[in-house]
Amino acid sequence: MRLVLVLALFCATYNIPAGASSVTKDSVESVAKDRPVFLKFFAPWCGHCKAMAPDWSRLMTDFKDSDTVFVGEVDCTADGKDLCSDVGVQGYPTIKYGDLTDLQDYKGARSYEAMKKHADTAIKPQCSFERLSLCTEEQKKELEEIRALSASELSKLIQVEEEKISTAEKDFELGVQDLQAKYAALQQTKEETLSIIKTPRFAMLKSAIKQKNANGDKNEL
Repeated sequence: MRLVLVLALFCATYNIPAGASSVTKDSVESVAKDRPVFLKFFAPWCGHCKAMAPDWSRLMTDFKDSDTVFVGEVDCTADGKDLCSDVGVQGYPTIKYGDLTDLQDYKGARSYEAMKKHADTAIKPQCSFERLSLCTEEQKKELEEIRALSASELSKLIQVEEEKISTAEKDFELGVQDLQAKYAALQQTKEETLSIIKTPRFAMLKSAIKQKNANGDKNEL
């Protein structure tokens, strides 16, 4: 929560029309203002992107004048490329929602009805300097403490949190590498064991039992 509040105060403001729906790294904060977002990251050549385009356009129209949720799209092959990279987009279309400093992956159905319901019920504004009515007394106190910090102090706080994120990502990558190494070792052990078991003698044993079963002399076994 503290990081969100720090970033909300520290982020720069850009002069972009409030009605814009196609956003970039430079414009998204200004367009979204203090609203949570619902963003589709796409590539124009993507077949699935084209298929859902009418429903997403309808959704953007529905929320065009909303003061609680911003619905937009990001072209990852054009000016939105940097934003797509920053939020970790790896395939198209990718849909994310929530606070700009903590976007979550949307994993629901991609029909108009499902996305509209999600936007209506699951995406809510958060406490911020612009929405003090949503803040608890404790959050208001924290906001005032943050407001009193200098730009340099804010930068240092953000850097500390970013380093924590970077460390977590590196730990995850190392963990995945360790799991892959263990998997490879287990796979090799399995293959070596099978190569020992599956000898010509093993094939002969199976052939013999098959023959005896076919001849009806199971009791002999």
